[in-house]
Order: sequence, then structure tokens, then C-alpha cells
Amino acid sequence: MKFWYFSFEGKFLDSSPQYPGSEVYSNCFVPLSDKEKAKALFLKSLAGEYIKLTKIAKEILMDANDIDFECEENSYWTAFYKEMEEDKGAVFDVWNLYRGDADGERHEP
Repeated sequence: MKFWYFSFEGKFLDSSPQYPGSEVYSNCFVPLSDKEKAKALFLKSLAGEYIKLTKIAKEILMDANDIDFECEENSYWTAFYKEMEEDKGAVFDVWNLYRGDADGERHEP
């Protein structure tokens, strides 16, 4: 199976039930090979989390056939791949919250 990996920055909407107004960077894994469909699901999933996208830092098409799931070094990818297989939808990594300053520097909230 092929899937898209998106690394992104965004901001929780003020109406968000969790972390209103906080800036966030994280990753999202989308179990689709078509880039436009994957990006559409990614954006829809962000909206469902009350996050406004500010920047996509990386977009990478991944192929599960290229990942050695038995290798300890690939445990990060393995965990998300299994979750994607079960959920059949976009899967987010942990929310890394920060507040930005005028120079674009990140600071812990």
C-alpha cells in the first residue's frame, strides 16, 4: 500500500475544544496513493480537528513495500501504518504545540 506523509504547521481555531489559538506542528499519514485525493482528505481531517493549515513542510509518497516492519529502527512508521490500516483514514502524530514570535521562532506554550 502506498500512503502520503504530510509534515505541517497550523493553528488551532479559537473555537477548538482543545488548545484554542495554539500553534501546532505535526505529521499526518493518509492511506491513499493519489496525491490530490490524499491532500483533500488531509485538509478535511485538519478541519475536523479545528486546525487551520499555515504551511506544509513536507509531502512524501511512501510505499509500505519499502518499509521493513521487522526492523526496530522503523517502529515509528510501523505504528502509523498499522493505525492507518485499521482506521482507513488520516492518522495524526502527536500535537507539538508552540507559540511563534514576530521573527518566526518557536517557543513552548
